[in-house]
Amino acid sequence: MPSDVDNPDAAIPEAGDAAEDVYGSDWDAGNMLSDPAIWTPVPDNGGCGLYVAKVVPDPFPKRQWSSCGTGCEVSDAQIAMSGFGGNTGDHGVYWGGTTASERDGRLYLRATFERPGMILTRVSRLDDGATIAAVEERNVKCAVVGTANDMALVIPILGLNHRDRGGSISGTEPGASVAWSHWLAWSGFGGGAFAWDDGWGEGMNGALYVNTSPDQTAFQIVHSGNDLEVYGRGKLVVWYASDGGKQNAIESYTVSGGIKTLVKLKQGVVWSVALSDTTMAWIVVDGMDWAKYRFTSAALYWSPVATDPSGLKIHGPVPIPASADTSGYTELRVGGDYAASHGCPQDTCPITVAQLSTGKVWQIPPRQASAYWGVMAVSQDTLLAGETNQPHLSAMDGQYVRRFVRFSTAELDALEKGW
Repeated sequence: MPSDVDNPDAAIPEAGDAAEDVYGSDWDAGNMLSDPAIWTPVPDNGGCGLYVAKVVPDPFPKRQWSSCGTGCEVSDAQIAMSGFGGNTGDHGVYWGGTTASERDGRLYLRATFERPGMILTRVSRLDDGATIAAVEERNVKCAVVGTANDMALVIPILGLNHRDRGGSISGTEPGASVAWSHWLAWSGFGGGAFAWDDGWGEGMNGALYVNTSPDQTAFQIVHSGNDLEVYGRGKLVVWYASDGGKQNAIESYTVSGGIKTLVKLKQGVVWSVALSDTTMAWIVVDGMDWAKYRFTSAALYWSPVATDPSGLKIHGPVPIPASADTSGYTELRVGGDYAASHGCPQDTCPITVAQLSTGKVWQIPPRQASAYWGVMAVSQDTLLAGETNQPHLSAMDGQYVRRFVRFSTAELDALEKGW
């Protein structure tokens, strides 16, 4: 049965505390970042100084893209903005606060920017650059919950005193409202954040924490186990699960049906799982060396989305490149007719793309002096990836996305030939 996490209200100031609700109101950036005509304080902001932007008309500059070859466009991760730059050095955004989602064939990017005295999270639409929503935290002791899968339309705030709060964006058009949960207690850092139609949650300390109603004042723990790579979409949350120390199952949760085992392997290890509105895809690896987290073979499987194992229609395996000492493929994305992941089957670490209808597989090698952070989202026509410097030019290259790259799925043959 689900259980509530302890929620001692005294640790967080209550809504209506005027001193708390105006935290950061006297901060002046000298530009649009502190313009009171744009930024409105969020009630009960928990001392984080939360402000939501008015984005119609759009006060942010549009992201600029330039060609990097046939079917390839690249953009500096940090948008050019007066007064910006801050802690991230040469135009980077922190990987942990960055995520992307596909909705109705379009891609949405949530990126977190830092500068002294403020953290900005902006959600934008990739194809036209429009800002959907933006939130500031003017107390930098707070942060954005990191390592999120397909969570561009929820802004999860890592607050003070072990409290988190989710801002759910009501739609995909500019100016969509942001609905905030209560401050919810948590017990430690864990495997990552996720969102689905019924709410949002986090995988922490081997447990699945969910928030399914704005009226809830505490997370519910709906499952305890080795929850990694938690992914939510529609009415479904999925993760790969361990049985006897081996990741040999895909388990799921729905509000109406609770916990179910969707897939149980007889051989191999479930290495990653992902959802789109129509498809669940997963990667199975074999020949594991657990001491090194390396394997010798990998294959992709998929099925139409189902909330019960009886509804699955499993396709595959489609072999994906692997060698005697392969790593990666731990994060998978699926959208339209494509699934993509980032792995290291050779000395380099390309992006591997599979077309579900044909089983054809491509590899997109890293660009010169660059390495992929990973695949962020994929649609029928576009794949979005994060990129950093390789070799690293500074210690920050290991923590920050320096560039976003988007690839056209219509040009996969050309992209596979490299740079």
